[in-house]
Amino acid sequence: MRKDPCYYKYEEALQCLDKNDYQQDLCAEAFQAFKACRAHQMTTGVTATLEGDPVIGWAFKAYNKYHLFYQHLRSSCQWYWGLCWDHLVSDDLVSWKHLPPAVIPTPGWFDADGCFSGTVEFDPELGVPVIMYTGVYLKANREAVAAHGLPPPGHDPGTRFVERQLAAVPADLDDPDLTVWRKLPEPVMATAPAGLNITCWRDPFCIARPAAAGGSGEEWVVGLASGVKGVGGAVLRFRSKHFTHGWQFDGFLAAGDNKVLGLRGTDWECPILARLPPPANSCLTSISSSSSSSRSSSDWFFAISPEACNFPITWWRGSYDGRSFDVAAADGPHKLDLGTTLYAATLWQDPKGRQLLYGWMQEHRRVPTPPALCEDFCYAGCIGTPRVLTLLGDRLYQTPLPEIDALRTRVLGDRLYQTPLPEIDALRTRVSWHAQDLSLSPDGPLLPLQAVSGIHLDINISFQPPSTNTPPFMATAAADTAASTADNTAAAAAAAAESARVGLIFKSWRPCGSGAAVLSFDWSTAALTVDFDEPLPDAYTPNPEDTPERKRVGGVLRNYVPGV
Repeated sequence: MRKDPCYYKYEEALQCLDKNDYQQDLCAEAFQAFKACRAHQMTTGVTATLEGDPVIGWAFKAYNKYHLFYQHLRSSCQWYWGLCWDHLVSDDLVSWKHLPPAVIPTPGWFDADGCFSGTVEFDPELGVPVIMYTGVYLKANREAVAAHGLPPPGHDPGTRFVERQLAAVPADLDDPDLTVWRKLPEPVMATAPAGLNITCWRDPFCIARPAAAGGSGEEWVVGLASGVKGVGGAVLRFRSKHFTHGWQFDGFLAAGDNKVLGLRGTDWECPILARLPPPANSCLTSISSSSSSSRSSSDWFFAISPEACNFPITWWRGSYDGRSFDVAAADGPHKLDLGTTLYAATLWQDPKGRQLLYGWMQEHRRVPTPPALCEDFCYAGCIGTPRVLTLLGDRLYQTPLPEIDALRTRVLGDRLYQTPLPEIDALRTRVSWHAQDLSLSPDGPLLPLQAVSGIHLDINISFQPPSTNTPPFMATAAADTAASTADNTAAAAAAAAESARVGLIFKSWRPCGSGAAVLSFDWSTAALTVDFDEPLPDAYTPNPEDTPERKRVGGVLRNYVPGV
């Protein structure tokens, strides 16, 4: 395939960096020639350009394609050293194509033992998107330590590995998928700030951008995950006029005392700070108008993943003055989800101005201790369905991405219509079932679902609260996906003596039904919970003490409004 003429100028600029030990100032002329070539193409319409496309978080859009990166470990079914950045590309945010990993560990280098989390930004100086990520190598890795040493005294957080902030750029701008990425030869940030008694410095997230990159300031600002030993989590602030060099520590972006906040975990991983727009839905806007009818300086969303994947993502709503987010004065902390499945989320502003949250949906299951092979498991976790985040008053709204919501079936009158997008139409079985206006009672008959099968089921179910003279009840819908079949039932069952519950029972594929899960909602307490490892669906009881082996996650919904 014929190369884009600007590609060669770009290659010359990268070679200049290699020859001059990453002194970008010595290569300014080469990069200027590349940008001039791009500007000419924009004027003449010769080819598509990366210029002006939003590039934020772990996702971006270039050449009319969406790119999504995620951490992946091909040799294990649970977390271990050697993480790489896997790469997906899509035309519509719905159907994704797998590409080879964009960034993988290089033996003996700064990322020899893992490519940790980071961000992607469009750098107007280079004229291309740049991946900034945390590279690590173990202090026990003799090859890496011999080549790059250990942090100088006062700059070492004291972990068993060395962290540095690295960067990578596309290797071939003529490739619309941007398949191959090339690491810049030196760290963009080499050592942690001294004298802070911090626990770590990793997971860069961009907070502010210069005007040339679509921001409103003069500098880049990124936050890095950290913590203060014996106190609590923190986020470090760094600033620079150049995205790939010249970074300076500029204090704490945010910090908290675990004892005061009631939190656990001393590392605030994968920090997010962004101002969220109000909901576009007029119904939601009117509901929240009683608390706030306009945006204020406290409409900033700050979220962190508190260390080691064991605790739920926590968020605050508060004020950001351009230097720090005041955690003590903010509204929070709140759980983003009621469970701990979602972790290490990131936020991306797409070309439509929407703030989209992606995250890792981890699995809580027993697997071999790494680095043992995982012969019985072909995957571990997934990337969750993107959510659109909006904020109005003191309420955070998380709604499905409209492109995903469009895949749902629609019911008009007594007719069921399926209108999937053409890109995934071939994936649908075109078989569905629905019922509505059902009256449920404790001794009512089972309601089987007819002729529905598939390895995945999209279940939409709505419950209306029981009237005051109606006894407590529990409506259940069960999904049994064993052997790619569905055996769903909706039935009435007994509830706790002092509460009325509704929910879904998911049968297990295991023998005797062991390992079922129950999703339930309690009308009286507004508590949404999931009980895992139920011995049998038929033996379900809403009282946890009756089944000690049960694992329950969830809690009370904040600001719950029936019908919303």
